[in-house]
Order: sequence, then C-alpha cells, then structure tokens
Amino acid sequence: SPKIAPSVPGRGAPHPQAQSGSAGSLPEGHPPLEIPEQVKQALRDLAAQAAAKPEDAQPWKRLGEMQYRAAQLQPIYLTDAAASYKHVLEHDPDDLDAIHALGNIAFDQQDGDQAIAYYKQYLAKKPDDLEVQTDLATMYLSSGNANEAIQRYQDILKTNPKFFQAQFNLAIAYRSLGDLEKSLDAFEKARPLAPDEQTRTQVEQLLARAPPVALAGHRP
Repeated sequence: SPKIAPSVPGRGAPHPQAQSGSAGSLPEGHPPLEIPEQVKQALRDLAAQAAAKPEDAQPWKRLGEMQYRAAQLQPIYLTDAAASYKHVLEHDPDDLDAIHALGNIAFDQQDGDQAIAYYKQYLAKKPDDLEVQTDLATMYLSSGNANEAIQRYQDILKTNPKFFQAQFNLAIAYRSLGDLEKSLDAFEKARPLAPDEQTRTQVEQLLARAPPVALAGHRP
C-alpha cells in the first residue's frame, strides 16, 4: 500500500479514516509474508547482471522495478530499489523513470519531503502527467497541507474533469478539513467516474457511511 492506506485501487488514494501505513503493511495478527526462493534467486541474478554493466541503465531499472515489487511483500526491499534507481541517476540525472520511481519509493517510505522533491523534479520535465500530479497533491495532503492538495486536485480536474483519482482524493481532502458538504459533493462526482464496478462500490460504501450534513455541523 502507499503512504496512506488506499481505499480504492491505485496509488495516491488516501483512506479517509486509515492510519498511516508503510509498504507491505499487513492487518494486525496477519502472519508475515515471505518472498519465494525462486524470486529471491531472480533478484540475485538481476543484481549480478546489473553489476556487470554499471553504466547501462536498463538492467538497473529492471532490478529496481523487481525490488520495488518485492517490497510490497517485504518492505526491506524498498531500500534496495532506491539504491538501484539512484545508481541510474548517477549516470543520467535526467532519467525520468528513475526519478518517478524514487518519488514512489519515498511515498511508500512515508518520506513526504523527499517524495515531493522527486515528483516536482519529474513534473518539471513532464508537467502533463496527471497521475504524478495527483501523487504530488496526495503527498501534500498526507503531510498536513490539505489546502495545497485541494488546489492541486482542482487544477488537475480543470485539465481533465473525468480524472477519477483526483476527484476521489479531493473528497478525502475536504473531509480532512471537516468540510463534509464539499466532501460529499466530491464523492458524488467521483462515483460515476470510477474505473470499475468494485471501485464504484467502495465509493458508494463511503457515501453510505457518511453522516447527514445537517447533523455533522459543517457548513460551507
């Protein structure tokens, strides 16, 4: 899961009530997950291939990607993934894949300042990437700057009014400020934009659990 446990599929979808988690976090009492030995061996093989070509970015990026996936089960691999992508940047400081990946790793490691820095660096080269814009806004939200996040979500929605993730996260941001009326309105707008039936159902469940605006005591 990303920095704030997601309530819908996809990076950057903060849960309105969840506590901050970390990559690979499991429900309380759940037994630890182990990476299969064949996957560990594949990681060792990739590491050897990358080490043999220190100036070739591709094997290092493949290694970093696989380490990042492994980290979803065992978060310790996040450190290895970060090292692989940083190796790429040592040889090519403008590699957008590596910059983006390092932003995601910082996101998952709950390092808001670092994630924001990497996402800004990425967006300076690729400003039209709405997914990374949303990730950046979500890092502002999880860092306690809900107003900045709201402004960024609104800017994204001006570019693409049907961008579900930004609309959903906007609802979460309003809820974090206690503005239930705007939050419910944003959830209602997010519902028809949901990319699949499962996600739509989750949005509807959030709406069903919301208290009536008049009882909540929050006015616009």
